[in-house]
Amino acid sequence: MKKKIIWLFYLLFAICFTFTTINIILHNTYYKALHLICVTTICLVGLTIIYKNLSKNEKFIEKNYNKILISFGIGMFIIEIVLGIALRYDPLWDVGAIHKGAIEWVETGTFENYYEYFYRFPNNLAAMAFLHLFFKIASIFGIKDYFAVSVVINSIMVSCTTVIVSLICKKIADVKHAVFALVLFGFSVQFYFLDGAVYTDMLSVIFPVLFFYLYLNSKEQSGKRKIITYILMGLTITIGSLNKFTVIIIAIAVGIDLLINRKFKEFTKILVSVVSIMMIFNVTFNLYMYSSHLDRQTAKGENTPYNHWVMMGLKGDGVYNPEDYEFTRKYDYDENRNSKINKEIFDRIKNLGFCGIFDLAMTKSTADFGNGTYGAEDFYNCNPQTDTKLHDWILPEGKNYKKYATYATSMHIAILILMLTAAWGFVCSDDEKRKKMFSLYLTIFGVYLFLLCWETNRRYFSNFAPVIFICGTLGIDKFIEVCLKTKEKIKLYILAELNIEPSKEELLYLVIHINRFCTRAGL
Repeated sequence: MKKKIIWLFYLLFAICFTFTTINIILHNTYYKALHLICVTTICLVGLTIIYKNLSKNEKFIEKNYNKILISFGIGMFIIEIVLGIALRYDPLWDVGAIHKGAIEWVETGTFENYYEYFYRFPNNLAAMAFLHLFFKIASIFGIKDYFAVSVVINSIMVSCTTVIVSLICKKIADVKHAVFALVLFGFSVQFYFLDGAVYTDMLSVIFPVLFFYLYLNSKEQSGKRKIITYILMGLTITIGSLNKFTVIIIAIAVGIDLLINRKFKEFTKILVSVVSIMMIFNVTFNLYMYSSHLDRQTAKGENTPYNHWVMMGLKGDGVYNPEDYEFTRKYDYDENRNSKINKEIFDRIKNLGFCGIFDLAMTKSTADFGNGTYGAEDFYNCNPQTDTKLHDWILPEGKNYKKYATYATSMHIAILILMLTAAWGFVCSDDEKRKKMFSLYLTIFGVYLFLLCWETNRRYFSNFAPVIFICGTLGIDKFIEVCLKTKEKIKLYILAELNIEPSKEELLYLVIHINRFCTRAGL
């Protein structure tokens, strides 16, 4: 029964993400399909060559892994800080509220000028408090450049995430996969630009992978050390979900994995740890906020309910629209705002019908997972304070932006393909990794389902991108295996049908003609 459930899940996952990946390539409104196909192919070939070279030098990697890991982490950290400060901007909208609110709190002891915003969007209170903590520490040492401090915070988050991802790959597989994970981060240039995007996406990026790493460690521990690890897991998921509540998806995925495998004791211990710590933190945080700063009754009336974003996700392409925001704001709490929104949700579902919902799901999944820049440019486009050549690459109006965005998206697609190849491999065979990676794939699928129901935004999956990187890293072996089998089948077919063995030059000639055909067809 357990094997059937896992098999069915991987089949569903593989089908959904295959359709999504094809849609990203062929039905992307911004990129040409042929460009994406060509650059993605180059990325996959390059990654395959690198992995094969890593395999040849496994002994050297094993001996020097710690040096490689530390050097890469520090190097990434430095590059991120340099780029983040070079691309300095004046934070606006939500980013501006949490950033400037935190500064005002440090300097005046309150964030009164931003009360109205946080009454309406209390989900960002914790992120603002998180920044305030670090800004306060910086101010003690006389540091007043809070933008630079926020860049440092983000850089720590991203570089430490990279290190943790590598350690997870080492635990699940081996050292060459651990280094290959670093390679994926190294070539995914979008991560170098995310350090300046000081918002909940990157402030929460470390917590899903840290939770999973602690979970893997807990399996090898006993006694007091295991209890301490469970407490750390509870703290990790609590702080992470306070910054961005989607972080809790990985805890749910791990819980389902434990239940399917009938590990009820472990499930109970983790559940108790996570729930109790979350309750303590949430109660304490809310008590402080609504006794020292905000008014609970005002918050109750002004709060934007979660179903608002579900409603928004059912109109047009599912992206933000001001009409829905005005719809929500015209009802106060006393007029049963939730019931009005719920009625609108059901009406939209009814009007869409099955076919409409399916089309919307395809559109939303393509938009959510189809942009490899992770929306970093949305931040840097907010009143840039400097004018550098980097802006020509990072900003949509820049002359080199399309090159950067095409490459970043192609690299993103390449990692999705590696992840997918492993998923289809798990469908076809009972691989040892299938069980080990179940909770990771379940996490990604959980995020996928959530985003289908939520407002569409290309940023929203970015804090789970490192989880996709883990799955992509561990899918490289299966990808190479599939490529070799396909190559042999093509050779056998040509030999059988034409009674010739094509040379490398003839195969290259065939590829050129296929590309020409695709160009003429407008692909």
